[in-house]
Amino acid sequence: METNPLINNVPEPAQEGAAAILCAATELFAERGFDAVPLSVIAERANVSKGNIFHHYGSKEGLYLAVMKHASGNTASLLADVTRGAGPFAERIRHFARAHLEYLVSHQCVTRLILRELAQGDAERGRTLVEQAFGENFSMLVSIFRAGQQDGYVRPDLDPAVMALALLSGNVFFFQSQPLLPHLASVRFANDPVYYSNMVVNVFLHGVLMEKA
Repeated sequence: METNPLINNVPEPAQEGAAAILCAATELFAERGFDAVPLSVIAERANVSKGNIFHHYGSKEGLYLAVMKHASGNTASLLADVTRGAGPFAERIRHFARAHLEYLVSHQCVTRLILRELAQGDAERGRTLVEQAFGENFSMLVSIFRAGQQDGYVRPDLDPAVMALALLSGNVFFFQSQPLLPHLASVRFANDPVYYSNMVVNVFLHGVLMEKA
């Protein structure tokens, strides 16, 4: 039975050469996509030999998985903060949403890479990336909302997975539409992701209807 090379374990990019490869690969995969970037081009941009890439990552697929794992690391850290946090549940969700959006906006190369994979990625590769890079983060956010339900902070009739997806989607759409926002009437938050995030979380946590509605 043929095995998917993405499933192999990937070494942590601790050495300088590995870090340079990871940086170059992130930029190139974001610009062109996985299929359009040969290892020789990555090696040239990283100023290393092609053999050096194989030494650190084993294959192009292994390198891509390492890039995606690295890209998801910040979200994992933010979610860990929510889980360990001692403040009110609503404020911990607000902090996560704001910090996550600020990261998307300030690390555009990484964000574009993830969005490219979501829009154009291979189905089998996508399954592996979910299993080894992104799925744990999503499951953690779902667990946070489920714990909020158990503790009485979140309505029990809502699906935690839908809540997690809705929160993440709001941030992703802001990133995608930001170049167009200045041209939309009544939009005053085109360059203010913090304001946008606070308003979205207010809607998310408190709804839009008055009690009499």
